[in-house]
Amino acid sequence: MVWDPKRKCVIYTSLGPTFASEDTSVDIYSVEVDVDEPRFTQLTIDGLRNIFPAVSPDGKWLAFRSGRTGHKNLYIMNAIEGEKGV
Repeated sequence: MVWDPKRKCVIYTSLGPTFASEDTSVDIYSVEVDVDEPRFTQLTIDGLRNIFPAVSPDGKWLAFRSGRTGHKNLYIMNAIEGEKGV
């Protein structure tokens, strides 16, 4: 889990069984916590073990590890819109 440096009420986290097989369904979400009820936004779209989000210093990008190809690789996506925003 990591805090967004620009939007102080947002954290990024992976939801699902993180340390399972490569085909385990795990996605990255943003969570707005400074509201009456936390709001979850799914940022990754394939669910194939997307873990360890790390936000850029300007808050625009997220780097993360994914097993979507059958191997552990690094990816980058828009921190607000997710993979749909790139």
